Amino acid sequence: MTCDPVSGRIFLADVGEGSREELDVIEPSDRAGLNFQWNIIEGLQGDLTPPYIGVNKRPILDYTHSEGQAIIGGYVYHGGLFASDLGGKYIFGDNVQKKVWVLDESTSPPGKILLCIMPTSPGPNSNTDYTGLSSFGLDQNNEIYFCQMSSVGGRIYTLARSGPPPASKPGQSCSG
Repeated sequence: MTCDPVSGRIFLADVGEGSREELDVIEPSDRAGLNFQWNIIEGLQGDLTPPYIGVNKRPILDYTHSEGQAIIGGYVYHGGLFASDLGGKYIFGDNVQKKVWVLDESTSPPGKILLCIMPTSPGPNSNTDYTGLSSFGLDQNNEIYFCQMSSVGGRIYTLARSGPPPASKPGQSCSG
């Protein structure tokens, strides 16, 4: 969960139970007592039916387990390196598939654009890969970093441009 200090929006990455991952957003204008439907409804699969506690609120975005299995919340980008591409946009990812996305609110419903896939690193066991995305962080200049978990090969990555600035969509790579 993170609060964007500029917009006052709160972003909540909610790991799904059976089939979907979801991203919830609390807007500054939202009423108190929001109910994000857990454990009755996963993702954008419907609305609560009365009686229920609080104010029904659907996620802003969801994705199936074919795209990822454990959403990891990030930050709204306020750095300088990619301000023209990513400024004011929410960056998040998925632990299992090591994907890092930017939330695309220019479409209805909102979607996500793949920024990069973190490389595989050595895991603690030879037959398993426990090296997924574990969290995000910011430096003193508000540049974003991604943490790759592992007891033997974890890394910290940031974005790096892999070519010229894109005409319309972000196009970065993960760089260690």
